[in-house]
Amino acid sequence: MKRQFLVRSAAVVLCSVLVGALAPALVCSQEECEDQIFAWAVGDTILVKHAGAFYNCCAVVVVAMETPEPFAVDFLETETLPMGPCDCMCCFDLDMWGFGFEPGHYTVRVWNDTRTVLYGEAEVDVHGDLLTSAGFGGYVQSGCLNNSGVGGDKKDTTWGLIKSMYE
Repeated sequence: MKRQFLVRSAAVVLCSVLVGALAPALVCSQEECEDQIFAWAVGDTILVKHAGAFYNCCAVVVVAMETPEPFAVDFLETETLPMGPCDCMCCFDLDMWGFGFEPGHYTVRVWNDTRTVLYGEAEVDVHGDLLTSAGFGGYVQSGCLNNSGVGGDKKDTTWGLIKSMYE
């Protein structure tokens, strides 16, 4: 039985505002990230982290979850740009989870939306009792993890891009 669930994230669009309006010389990192996929289970819930997801700085990533076959879970990431693209790329950490999985050994895969790029996969054992019917629990997108300021110098990210702009 194939199930599909969809949720939208809230995006950090600060780079778009700063690059487009206030700081045209500001450049976020263009360095690609190393994708890493981690998965673990708590009760009937499978939690997944996609560390180092490489997207446009202004992306709102939409995540869908499907269970294409028994004991397999696919998370599909789609990059959307509701405010238009920025002139920068960033590494993000994406956390997602689904619940209501029956006990067993699962293969968890994270794909792009067309399933042409497999970002990674992990194996996880669900031991908990089935508490509810299956569903997509949610999704969280971090801010840009590797900002750089004018001239490519690394800046203190405590204050983020606004502080970098004034330095």
